[in-house]
Amino acid sequence: MVRRWSSGRAWRIVLSGAMGVAANGIALACTAMTWSGPHRSAMATLYAAGALIGVAVIAAAQKLTTARGNRLIMLAVGVVSTLIVGVAAVLDGGAGSPAALGFFAPSLLFAVTCPPRVMVGMEAMLIAVYAAAAWRSARCRRPRSPPSGAGCTNSPSWIR
Repeated sequence: MVRRWSSGRAWRIVLSGAMGVAANGIALACTAMTWSGPHRSAMATLYAAGALIGVAVIAAAQKLTTARGNRLIMLAVGVVSTLIVGVAAVLDGGAGSPAALGFFAPSLLFAVTCPPRVMVGMEAMLIAVYAAAAWRSARCRRPRSPPSGAGCTNSPSWIR
């Protein structure tokens, strides 16, 4: 049991869970400090879910080292983490918003925990989600005929 816990794989799993808790905890604190902005309750819910996923990963780290589908589980955690950051960035105004800084956490997570052949695909997915957030925010800022900007968040003037 001690040998398994001290393995590099177990520590990478614990590190990925801790990164998830830390990144989502910081984002949750930033969301709380800017609570008057749009969509803060949805963003807080997303970040709280991300932090809970990180806690679950830490709690299950030892079992995940020997679990048959451990790589699939960690892949799913990475995809969900990326989607949480992407949706929160769109809710906060797009790729230029402070929430888009959250894209660094999954990027580091993939670099630390994934073998190179998997990391390339995961980083490509991360870039695609960031590009979608940038496209969405650019689309929301263009002048439109009525209804103007339907479904878009109003970005603060310092983002434009």
